[in-house]
Amino acid sequence: MTIVKRETTVLLLVVILAVTCLSACSASYDNSNEPVAIVNGEEAPQWEYDFNVKQNLAYLQNYGIDPADPSVADIVEKFKSDAYNRSIYNALSRSLVEKLQIEVSDEKVEQTLNEKILPNYEGEKELKAELINLGINEEQFKQIIRTQLIQQEIYNLVTKGIGISEAEAKTVYNQNPNDYDLRKVSHIIIIPEDMSDDKLVAEAKAKVAGLIDQLNAGADFAKLAKEYSQDGSAAAGGVMDYEFSAKTSPYVPEFTQACLELTEVGRYSKQPVISSMGVHIIKLDSYKKGFENFKEEIINEQSGTAKNQVYNDYMDEALSAADVEKLLTFDLTTENEAENGTEAGEEAGEEAAE
Repeated sequence: MTIVKRETTVLLLVVILAVTCLSACSASYDNSNEPVAIVNGEEAPQWEYDFNVKQNLAYLQNYGIDPADPSVADIVEKFKSDAYNRSIYNALSRSLVEKLQIEVSDEKVEQTLNEKILPNYEGEKELKAELINLGINEEQFKQIIRTQLIQQEIYNLVTKGIGISEAEAKTVYNQNPNDYDLRKVSHIIIIPEDMSDDKLVAEAKAKVAGLIDQLNAGADFAKLAKEYSQDGSAAAGGVMDYEFSAKTSPYVPEFTQACLELTEVGRYSKQPVISSMGVHIIKLDSYKKGFENFKEEIINEQSGTAKNQVYNDYMDEALSAADVEKLLTFDLTTENEAENGTEAGEEAGEEAAE
């Protein structure tokens, strides 16, 4: 079972920059360097654990949930457990520096601070104010930067040379081209007052069928959309200006599937398309397809997945072999609940990072 939060593929310094929502969190910091865990002789300090807890609890607050509410006490405990696992992971990463001969100099930390973080603020004064809101001082902030740089160095080292070939990428594409091919569409929609009313849906369907007859007779799609369509796209002639694939479609499944069935630009659905939103006619406006158009994207995507797996396996093995002294305990009822709590906490960290 994986118990640690991994920061893979990119340096997640944005996790610091993107948690300004945490300033509204009332949790205080101990600011203590006393360890909450020791991994291979490397200490995980109290202040770092407190910071991780605050990150995770902000996830609840972003959804309007008060961490102090007794009804979510079990969830809060799980989130704290995940924050603890992340602190252990950070200490583990730092403990590997000598073994892997990694060096993160003070100059590199300062360079990262000046080039990647400060430009997001109006100046040092604003950044310092933000650190106060986050409950950490400048030295602790630099320690967080250093830890993330170490993790990036480990990632780069253990995944060097990992990737997939162009032939392998083509195989991935051929398995499901719609996952990558990009479409733009226009539509005309008639919206019944009640989609659960079969009679009203039938009336909308009949109206749409009549519009399809007009298109078959040579009517202009955009003009019909402006006159009859019943959503915001009508003013633009039905244009839905979003390029999407099967994987990235923002639309409801029935609508997306009907779009994927259109493979020739200018063609429109010959039968009414019924979705949970209404009854549609869909026209394909653009269609970008073929492996060559997506080759680099697929290679990068699949190589990233392969690298993440190698990195995760390496860190799992390092954790299993590590001498870990845990100085905190958590009231987690079952192992499954503990695992679920970890997953929830990982999602919390990812939300904060985004």
